Amino acid sequence: MFEELANFGAFLLFFVNVPQLVRAVKNRNDLKDISLLTQFLYLFVGILYGLYGYANGLHMLWMYNVYGTFHFCTMSFLILRSNKKRGKIQGEI
Repeated sequence: MFEELANFGAFLLFFVNVPQLVRAVKNRNDLKDISLLTQFLYLFVGILYGLYGYANGLHMLWMYNVYGTFHFCTMSFLILRSNKKRGKIQGEI
């Protein structure tokens, strides 16, 4: 039962984050409303949850979290790039 819930949660997280990534790519010069700290937290959780899915043979969970890891790395890169263009050294927290 837990495996089905975990796969469903990862599936929902996958689709919830796609619009944010599309919006960030379109507006990549102004990402002041997206928190860098939140992206790093999601990245950390995605890596741990992906490792859990891989260790327990939950292939869908692992696959969605690999996507999530790339997604949050891309978002963090875009936020850092935007902040550098605006003259900020640190991301907005």
